[in-house]
Formats: sequence, C-alpha cells, structure tokens
Amino acid sequence: MNNKNKKIELLAPVGDDRGLKAAVNAGADAVYFGAKSFNARVGAAENFDEKALEENIKFAKLRNVNVYITVNTLVYNDEIDKVLPLIKTVSDFGADAIIVQDLGIIDIVRNNLNIAMHASTQMSCNNLDSVKLLKSIGIDRVVLAREMSLENIKYIRDNTDIELETFVHGALCVSFSGQCAYSYLHGGRSANRGACAQPCRMEYTGGKTDYPLSTKDLMTIDIIPNLLESGITSFKIEGRAKRSEYVAVTTSIYRHAIDLALENKDIPIQKYRESLMKIFNRGGFSQGYYYNSKDIFENYKPSHDGEYIGEVVAYKKNKIHIKAEKELNVYDGLSFGDSGQVGMQISDLYKDNIRVKRAKGNLNFSAVIKNVNVGDEVYRTTDKLQMDEAEKIIESDNFKHLLDLNCIIGFN
Repeated sequence: MNNKNKKIELLAPVGDDRGLKAAVNAGADAVYFGAKSFNARVGAAENFDEKALEENIKFAKLRNVNVYITVNTLVYNDEIDKVLPLIKTVSDFGADAIIVQDLGIIDIVRNNLNIAMHASTQMSCNNLDSVKLLKSIGIDRVVLAREMSLENIKYIRDNTDIELETFVHGALCVSFSGQCAYSYLHGGRSANRGACAQPCRMEYTGGKTDYPLSTKDLMTIDIIPNLLESGITSFKIEGRAKRSEYVAVTTSIYRHAIDLALENKDIPIQKYRESLMKIFNRGGFSQGYYYNSKDIFENYKPSHDGEYIGEVVAYKKNKIHIKAEKELNVYDGLSFGDSGQVGMQISDLYKDNIRVKRAKGNLNFSAVIKNVNVGDEVYRTTDKLQMDEAEKIIESDNFKHLLDLNCIIGFN
C-alpha cells in the first residue's frame, strides 16, 4: 500500500470542555460538537451555549484542529428563524463546517450563508447517486450511512471526488441511523430531534435473549489498512455523550494506529483492543457492516462490559475473594455476574493477607454489597492506571502559537 502524502482526518467527538481538551491533546485532526439546540445529542451530551461555542471553536482553531458543528436534527417551520442565526453565529466564530440532516436547511444555507456543509449519517446516504445529488445541492462532505459495506464505499470513492466520512469506532444503531421511530413511539422522544431514549438498550421478555435489539459497539483497529485503501477522507469516532477519558483513550489509539498504517508499520492490534475494551465495550466489539458482519448484536448486556478478570471464589466477613487472571489496582471499578448490575470500587486490596496496591492471583478486598455469589464472573469496568493515563493526555496541552511580528527597536 502506497500511503505517501496520504492525508487522513481523524475526527473526534466532543460533549463538553474537558472532552475538547481530550480530543485535541490526543491528536485529533478535527472535532465535532453541538450547541444547546438543533443537535442530535441535545439530550445526552452537555453541549455548549453561545459563549462556550466561541471559546471552544477558538481553542481548537488555535491548535490547527478543524471544528464541525452539529446542526443535525430535522427542523420545523416555526424553527427556521432560530436555526439560521445559530448557523451564522458559528460561522462567524470560525467553525469549518456544519453537519446537517434537513434538506430545507441545506437549501437555505447554500443560498444565504458561506459555510461548508457535511451531510449527516442520518441522511442515510447509501449509494453513488445519492452522493452525487448531495454534491449538486451544495454538500461538501458526505457522512455515509453506517450500514454500508467497504465494497460499496470503494465503489462510491472510485466514482466521485467528494469528501467521504465514515464511523470507525463507537455505538451502532439497531435501525438505519436516525431513522428509528421507536423512541418516539415508546416515550415521545424523537431520534431525529436529538432526544433518542435508546429503547433498543432496554430489556425485553419473551424472546431468546434479554436484549435482542442491543448492538455491540463498532471497532476497526484490525482493519485500518483496509479503510485507508477504500479512500475514506475522515475516520470518525462516535461518543459525544461519553466521558472525556473515553475520548482521550480512543482518539489516542486511533491516532497511533492510523499513523502506523500510513507508514506501513504493524499495528499492535491486541494491545489496542485490550485498551479499548477497558474504556468501553458492549459484549466485545464488531466490525459493523464493513464486511456485512452478522456479529453485531450483544444480546445479554446493553451497558459497558469491561474487561474479564476472573471469578469469585468466596464472599465472607465482608470480604470478596477472587482468582484474578490479570492485575488489579486499588481504585479499579468492578462488576459481578453476567448482568453486570452489581458493581463497586476497590478501596483496599490484599494478596496472601498482605496489603498491596496492584496484584493478580488470589486476591481479596472489602465489600458490603449484595447479590454477589461464588462462581460469579468478575469484570473490570474502570482501570485506575488507564484513567491516570487519560488524565495525562487531557492535561498535556503543549500549545505554542507562532506569531509573525515586525519589531522596531529605537536607540536614543
């Protein structure tokens, strides 16, 4: 693979101020975030008011990181006069593009404002003709439907020169992204209005599994070279509603993986996979639809699964005894059993009755929780050392801005 001079954008999610620092300091080429309205994560991420939008756009731009603002909900007639000032404001603040779903907004913006537009994945763009149509009406980049195979992406790339963006990591939708009406029917919260309640993550009885609609998260570390060959412009990480440590870890890993692949070097897939598992996974990962994978449903647990550690061998006198296959740390978070609904943080750790900070093997620690039984599997849901590394990334801003100055010195 000849990757010389190949420019690939790594696009990271931002939900709050700390998340922005995490993304930028971890090596993102671009970030995307939203305002308090007209934003598909308006009910899940913190997002930004007008003052914060200005400050955070400036923060990213000073560090040569592109900013894309999500204006990616459907817009009603009586809201047009509200959304257009928002778009003009973020344009004036220096945002590089807006991410849009509503066709009417696309038409109004192209005729009245001067800002690039990216077609949201919620437009369900699946084929070459739809890409060409979007380009003809003023779209600068298409965020392809998450449900597309790599073969179809290559075909589109070979037949158009528009920028193409796809998701490489994060949550998948049980339906075509953004087209599911279940949340609205279930509780009056529309996915196309930024308020999806994720009923697909809920428990349902009467079937073969408890969570038949819950998908695994997407992970593509092991197919990065394939994605590069497909001609994708921007590699997008999902997760504006996730914590800043998640943004720091995932962005850093994909930054390194992309750079290694571009240099035709081997990617330490297993090492990166283990780190990604620890920061967040739902029953492991899948490759999504890139290879028409049938292994996308998690089925037994809709929340963070963590990393398998071992099993409970005893629980007595407010002490849980486990046999740990991997080293645990004081302040690690744990969950027990298949459901993972019982959890705790380790406050003390003993090996062979000697207090330690880190160890594996036959361990015990204090606990006053219920519903933990001998034989329960133990998962690490928070790794203290990984959180420390994420904190270092978030606080590692080495920003230097070169100034072009003319200096006149006078002598008397």
